[in-house]
Amino acid sequence: MINHTNNLNVLNQIINETTNRIHNFTNLGHDFTRNRKLPAKTIIKMILNMWNNSLNAELFDTFPDFND
Repeated sequence: MINHTNNLNVLNQIINETTNRIHNFTNLGHDFTRNRKLPAKTIIKMILNMWNNSLNAELFDTFPDFND
């Protein structure tokens, strides 16, 4: 039986596999090549968790301790 926890584990596994192969989804290896403050994994999870707020409100909800 599949439950909520299993679904989240599968989703996390898919996100991890996708970000490990991010070069398959980018332009000529130029995208996501630098070390960023928000890695691809964090951006994907943030987008999936967005509701119907402004981007500013969503960022504050996702990163409540973020000062800048």
